[in-house]
Amino acid sequence: ARLTDKREMLVCGCGKMYRKIRNIAALRGIDEQSRSDTRGERKGDQYYRGTFASMFFLRQYGPLIRVSGSRVCNFLSRVPPQFAVTRCGAESFYQYLLNAACPHLRSDSVILDIGCGAGRLTGEFAKRGAGFVVGLDYSPDMIMGAVKVLLQRRGEPIRFQLQVNRIAQRTATIRAWGVKNCAFVVADAHTLPFRRQSFDLVACINLLHRVREP
Repeated sequence: ARLTDKREMLVCGCGKMYRKIRNIAALRGIDEQSRSDTRGERKGDQYYRGTFASMFFLRQYGPLIRVSGSRVCNFLSRVPPQFAVTRCGAESFYQYLLNAACPHLRSDSVILDIGCGAGRLTGEFAKRGAGFVVGLDYSPDMIMGAVKVLLQRRGEPIRFQLQVNRIAQRTATIRAWGVKNCAFVVADAHTLPFRRQSFDLVACINLLHRVREP
């Protein structure tokens, strides 16, 4: 159904209302807001704060990031042990996924990337020949990061802070991709705001262990 833009709200033709978060469509119905606990935080939110959020950029964009003038591989040698997964295999994991998906990409393919995080896989699908790709994540911060990296003018430097530990931060830089054939929404994987049979391919990577009802 068509969405009508009314300032901070989006109104669907069916009558359901959605709010916007920093001008990004938040396709979680307003009823979803009532499920927060007393701190206003829902299960899974802890994955998108502080150290973990910045590490998502490392895990997804690793070799493409520069940290204070050096390649990220040099920086990762000093990353705390709890993030050891970042140091080994993350890039080869993404290449494995892309090799598996690419034979199914066509110029008219419409793809959904559920739990897209900072958007690496969403952007790769868009760059490698898909017709249109939608990246969906519960975290507005993740979606805003994906929008900056993928949708801003190609080559533009995007800077963000990496939380090295509880005290120290380092400035990291990645170049914008300038992708044209993708979009991002804030939404809940439990209540996807799409009609059935809307997509030719659906990706749901590194997500199931983070949701309330896998």
